[in-house]
Amino acid sequence: MGARVRFTLTVRNEENTPRYSIPIRVYYTYTSPDNTTEIIKVKETKVDFNPLGEHQDWFDFTLTNPGTYKFYLIVNGQEEDKKMITVNSQGSISAVMSCSPEFVTEDVNSVSCRVDVENLGGTAEDIWITNIYFAGGEIYDRSSADNLVIPNPSSLTLNSYSMGTFTFTIPINGELQERIPVDLSDINPGTPIAIKAYLNQLENPTMFVIQMNPEPTGVWDVVKGAYGVVVKIKNEVVGKVSDYKTVAGWVGLTKAIQKSAERYGLEVSSKTAGGIAGIFVLYIEFAWHVMNEPIPPDDPGDNNLIIGDN
Repeated sequence: MGARVRFTLTVRNEENTPRYSIPIRVYYTYTSPDNTTEIIKVKETKVDFNPLGEHQDWFDFTLTNPGTYKFYLIVNGQEEDKKMITVNSQGSISAVMSCSPEFVTEDVNSVSCRVDVENLGGTAEDIWITNIYFAGGEIYDRSSADNLVIPNPSSLTLNSYSMGTFTFTIPINGELQERIPVDLSDINPGTPIAIKAYLNQLENPTMFVIQMNPEPTGVWDVVKGAYGVVVKIKNEVVGKVSDYKTVAGWVGLTKAIQKSAERYGLEVSSKTAGGIAGIFVLYIEFAWHVMNEPIPPDDPGDNNLIIGDN
């Protein structure tokens, strides 16, 4: 028994050239309530992409045990995406939450969430959501009449070994902004935001993480629009110009990026090349680590990167 979730994988070739035998892997780390962590491979395949082609796949996964599951999508050695799901269980109740869309851009006006609850015990249980939080701000309190969201249904009666679902919609508007402790208009693109739902049968909340305003701008458009080319450029220029801390070294690195980009048919201005150079300096060691090392578990209790996860 356990809570089942379905993952849909979408991987695109952003280049107008074929890509052959690109490895796609899915891993997850499972951290138990006693902070024991293990890394497990879920899925691995190799895909040949047509120019500007797309590969879609899906798989079901059953979250059997309470704890934190972090899923990582690795494409051609690079970490492309990750998702975190927290499963809580106290006695016979298990709950898991999912929300959509997972990437909230400026034109998105609401986020829809569902909490799937399962009664794993031998007796019927009455279950309801007591509180819901968005980015650390309370947006639902069962004991209050002044709520931004309303769960549907208001409560569930689950017979033994049965499942039920709560749903609710979070409006992304001025009223939401008034209830949370962060300024959504001032956060960095891609900032993780925690959505938490507390159930009367669980001591800890069930949680899902979305990203606010994830669309990149400026230099990041180049990285996103020609990702494979930029990786090739990085591989060519890294090591050729190592003394980037001097003016001459930085100019040399910038020119090397422009020259390499031109060879792959990508026009890069000196200003943009300078921005990419800065990205490379910060990215080199991390990229090498992702390509050559297994995914490291998070330090227990380290959740400072997610707004509302505390």
